[in-house]
Amino acid sequence: MLDSTNPGGFSAGSIDATQFAWLEEALKARSARHIDREGKTVASNVQDRLIVVASHHSSAAMNNPFSSPDQGERVRGPQLEELLHRFPNVVLQVMPKIRPVFDPLTSPPSSVDVSGALVL
Repeated sequence: MLDSTNPGGFSAGSIDATQFAWLEEALKARSARHIDREGKTVASNVQDRLIVVASHHSSAAMNNPFSSPDQGERVRGPQLEELLHRFPNVVLQVMPKIRPVFDPLTSPPSSVDVSGALVL
């Protein structure tokens, strides 16, 4: 579960760079192939796993750039979506609250509004 609550305040979310880097490494560890930042296919000797990413905010609602004084720049929805699209075995993004926005070119493969508690 990504902690997309922003310590800088406001209701919109974002994630910090440390969490973003952790997510990328976790995705690589579960993906036999993915697209790197330069657009090249990378093959790894790991078993493919289907991946579900959970967060408090949808990617569309991760638009809060403000950070607390002790943190660096925040990662917002477009950067998260770009990362998720590089891993073909990311099959679902789950969040408790979303707005009904879907664009097949920019949205994660599937988004589900669970509107309540999520236990993983």
